[in-house]
Amino acid sequence: MNGPNNKKNRISGEKELEIWVTDLGKNKLFLLSFELLQQSSTLIRRLKYFTDHLFADIYEMEALIYKSSDEWDELNWYRDCEHIYE
Repeated sequence: MNGPNNKKNRISGEKELEIWVTDLGKNKLFLLSFELLQQSSTLIRRLKYFTDHLFADIYEMEALIYKSSDEWDELNWYRDCEHIYE
């Protein structure tokens, strides 16, 4: 008999259902991994933007520090020269 309760048909239907569920799971996993990849890519771009600006600010502060220290040294050098010529 090939009725719905036949063991052969039930096993065949279970296999088809298992394959369908497995394929559906693979597709969902693929979509999920793709979405996570996009989010991580966005996160990496934001992190790069942040670090670029952070380093730019650090370099700017260093330049200001060096400029002010050079001006300070220059001012002290002029004071020393004035002291020598006095």
